Amino acid sequence: MKNNSVRNLALAASAIIFCSIAAAYFYNQFQRPPPMQGLTLREELVRPDSQAQGPENAALTIVEFLDPECESCKAFYPTMKKFLEDKKSTVRFVVRYMAFHSSSAMAIAAAESAGIQGKYWEYLETLFMTAEEWGHQASPNPVYFEKYASTLGLDLEKFKRDMADPRWLTLIERDKNDSQAMGVKGTPTVFLNGEMLRSLDAAALEDAAKAHLSAL
Repeated sequence: MKNNSVRNLALAASAIIFCSIAAAYFYNQFQRPPPMQGLTLREELVRPDSQAQGPENAALTIVEFLDPECESCKAFYPTMKKFLEDKKSTVRFVVRYMAFHSSSAMAIAAAESAGIQGKYWEYLETLFMTAEEWGHQASPNPVYFEKYASTLGLDLEKFKRDMADPRWLTLIERDKNDSQAMGVKGTPTVFLNGEMLRSLDAAALEDAAKAHLSAL
């Protein structure tokens, strides 16, 4: 009888210890913060087909509404490019459009068509670097855009067919509606983790990035 009592006490003690360990484990699991996932932003800022570069789960997401024909966008481009190069492991960059000028829509169609062949970012940079040539014309001239495609080694016939796709006009109209929903008035307009930046220069980008990173 005595042995049975001792055995029962031992079993009870073991059960209590096991339950305590299990409770502590599950408590720690629920208290532990979940692994970092990609930042979720309003769909008006990031659409599934928006051109983007950088880690999908980046701590910072920058969305720029731009117009390839915009002189201010061209001037801002080197600043943004350097910022992205310096922080490529922590920033995801997303491009959205606002087509304000006579050749903007055709330039956007050209960039998107280059993207189908894997040259979107190179083509966008080419547009900024050559804006004085193709931009601010009375009417858009496809010859320039085809020339840039050839320079980048694209399949020119495919490029021309893709440029003629009416879906780019639908995309541009959607981006216009999204920009209005987000209160965008002009280009370039930049959002960092959903917050519109009021100043656009290297220092402003750095300060905003530090503020958002410190808040994580």
